[in-house]
Amino acid sequence: MRWQNWVRRFQHRGPLLDYYRFSSSLPRATVRHYETTDFEACTQIYKDNEAGRFPEGYLAHYQEHLYESRARILVIEEEGTVVGTGGISLSRFTDSLRMATLSFGLIRPDRQDRGLGTLLFCSRVAYLTAWRDWLVSMVSAGNGTEAFYQKLGFQHIGEEQDEFGELMQHYMAKVLGSDVARFHELLSSSDCTIELDFGEQLVEEDRREEFQSRIEENSRTTATEVRD
Repeated sequence: MRWQNWVRRFQHRGPLLDYYRFSSSLPRATVRHYETTDFEACTQIYKDNEAGRFPEGYLAHYQEHLYESRARILVIEEEGTVVGTGGISLSRFTDSLRMATLSFGLIRPDRQDRGLGTLLFCSRVAYLTAWRDWLVSMVSAGNGTEAFYQKLGFQHIGEEQDEFGELMQHYMAKVLGSDVARFHELLSSSDCTIELDFGEQLVEEDRREEFQSRIEENSRTTATEVRD
């Protein structure tokens, strides 16, 4: 099933984020916006995570993500050293359906399993507005973070080639507006230093025409298969 059909199905009855996985305290660190001076540090974190996780030759795509992405990119610092980074972007598929996509969530290998990945996740999702529910999507080459997201309630919904021809695995979960509000509370009550403005309106990519044309294409394909 193509991802457009999965989106429609998840809009109504997809699996929920397991908010209670976030009951433990968050690690002490600073979360802030990515700056161009972070480019080398983020590139090195990617390289440190590359083996066995990302397709060969994908580094250039990651660096393009840092240079030109419409995503809001965050970094995590410990004692002035960047140890993690990740992006979030918004897409509008219908007047009522909006999706948040998490991209390139990376933690330096020697700082993994210390709660920094959870902090990065919370900080990105806290950018969503708390007065509505969201579909949150994560794509992966299938070699690293799937278990982490599945523990949070994400479900594998299918696979599709990305714009570079790589086969990517899609994971998705519904995040309730009440959960977004809880993330704000969790971050504000932690020992973290959060240098972010969650009131900032993120850029939203309008994909309504693309989404509708894909739905119509799927309908025609299904009708043809039925006739045959």
